[in-house]
Amino acid sequence: MVTDKFKKSMSKQVYLDLKEQILNSTLLPGERLIEMTIANEQNVSRTPVREALKQLEQEGLVSTFLRKGSIVSKISVGTALDMLEVRGALELLALKLMAESKAEKPPMQLKHQLNIMKNSLNSEDPSDFASAYGDWMSAIASNSKNQPLKNMLNEADMHLLRLIPISLMSKERPLEVIDELSEILDAVLKNDKIEIENKLRHHIERVKEEILKNVDYRNFRK
Repeated sequence: MVTDKFKKSMSKQVYLDLKEQILNSTLLPGERLIEMTIANEQNVSRTPVREALKQLEQEGLVSTFLRKGSIVSKISVGTALDMLEVRGALELLALKLMAESKAEKPPMQLKHQLNIMKNSLNSEDPSDFASAYGDWMSAIASNSKNQPLKNMLNEADMHLLRLIPISLMSKERPLEVIDELSEILDAVLKNDKIEIENKLRHHIERVKEEILKNVDYRNFRK
């Protein structure tokens, strides 16, 4: 007999898998989410799939319509840009704390991520650079010694993953990103808090500009 605990475990696994696919754009805005198809793919019954979709709907990642079923929600550009501002404020605090600590490990990890980003420029798959860029963001969160700050950064990053590829669509943008992040890292190494803030602010403004320039409103909401 299947226990309630086991049902919840299956539902959570389906939820986490679908959430990851939505946030990394494997499942695109507007794409239909068919319960039976998902159940077959996940090798579960339709009940945990239905529960997972309800939870995703509560988080705004899925929209459900009567007689039409569920689809991946379109993203509100305004909300996304607001989240980018919040993430920027959290990142600024994390970088300042990193600079103050004067520990070698965190900046070296960021330098390592920059090297990965540079190497990914030679890849034929543009998603390699986007992935490395996301790992840079994750490295900032993972090196935060402030646990609440770390948790908030991770949550913000999850909701911004769908924006990264859009911010990198311009041909010259990846090189610009590397230059901007290199300047931020240099400011951290010098423990120059004013420079950290100025360089990070410039980077965020450029990200916003690229998103607004390249966003496809068929998949996003204004």
